[in-house]
Amino acid sequence: MAEGPGKGNKGNKDFHETDYYAKFHEQEARLNPQDETSEDPSGEIDEDTIQDLMDATLSKAKPSESAGNLDTDVKADWLAGGEKDPDGSRPETGRRPPAGLSPQKTIRRTSHKGVVGKRRTPSRRKRWWQSKRRVYGALKWVFLVLFFAGLFGTFWYTQVTGRNILAELEAEAGRLHEMGDYAAALEKYQQLLDKVNAIPGYPMAKLQFLMGASNEGYWNKGRGPSESFEKANDHYDRAIELDQGEMKVYAVESLLAKSEMLVAKAGASDSPDPADIERAKDLLEEVIADRTFRANPMVNKGIPFRRLADLIREEDPVRAIDLLEQARKNQGDLEEGYENLEIGLIYKELLDDPDQAVEHFERVHQNELAPREVKQFADQQLEQLKSTRLEPPDLYSPDMLDKFPREGDLQ
Repeated sequence: MAEGPGKGNKGNKDFHETDYYAKFHEQEARLNPQDETSEDPSGEIDEDTIQDLMDATLSKAKPSESAGNLDTDVKADWLAGGEKDPDGSRPETGRRPPAGLSPQKTIRRTSHKGVVGKRRTPSRRKRWWQSKRRVYGALKWVFLVLFFAGLFGTFWYTQVTGRNILAELEAEAGRLHEMGDYAAALEKYQQLLDKVNAIPGYPMAKLQFLMGASNEGYWNKGRGPSESFEKANDHYDRAIELDQGEMKVYAVESLLAKSEMLVAKAGASDSPDPADIERAKDLLEEVIADRTFRANPMVNKGIPFRRLADLIREEDPVRAIDLLEQARKNQGDLEEGYENLEIGLIYKELLDDPDQAVEHFERVHQNELAPREVKQFADQQLEQLKSTRLEPPDLYSPDMLDKFPREGDLQ
């Protein structure tokens, strides 16, 4: 065995630093058996035994050079980076600890007893960093609490408080609209429009339709500005675009309102523009032809059919009758007599067919679902037709028989 460490190979000849590490790792292997059957493979480290082994290993060197020489020579061996000793006086060491880890640090990590193995207290920087981490952790939890509180507050405002405010504004605007105060109603609707952007899921098509209706009423009364007509059309167009409902309630209502506005505009003018009437007809044709509007209640009740038939009844009465019959067919058993009344009037006034007129007026009279006003009007038309209708002469009345020659007169 080579001689011990130190200058000039001084020290105990039986000592070598590899003995220290060999016994250290032997003890470590004994204390940490890799037995797969054991509950805890790592075992429990006996620090007193490790310290005794280190003391016994160090006692092999000379007293004057035991701890200091070992620590110095091993450090020098590590710092040399594994280079061989030029004169061959220093032997090769065995298993080296990981890079950057000195023997003193290894001993201090292993034991807390003895002069070499005292446990070091954390440095001031480490204590400061630990306290800083605690502060950061507390701030993180505070931030999370505030974040979730903000989410809950936003949800509560949008789903409860905000919707209640919108409902109150909408009710107030509707009340003003019914009273005819369209200017005040438009102000409320504008406030409502400014607030609904923060409320997801609000029916914007409904709001646009209501604003269009207020502008239309403002224009119809002649008190609104000249641009009220255009504003109403713009709001109706937005309602048509925004309506994503299955029945397209606001889209159909907007198309019917636009058509009615054009008819009213043409009727109020001394020289009506034929383009307005044609545009109104086109809008009604769009409602009737579009299959996406078939589920709409207004279409099922025949409103667009009756309005279009009323516009074309004089120029094309046959087409008007076809539209009314189609509307009556769509309603089925729920027909309320409006279509039969209109068809009877067309036969009476335009086609001069009293028999067909009487037939349709009789249908209105027999309809149990027809409103009382509709039945009364149909009965009046029946009385007029019966009073002016020429009945065929009775050829077998006594007066007529006297005009024919008798059998005896022929002889």
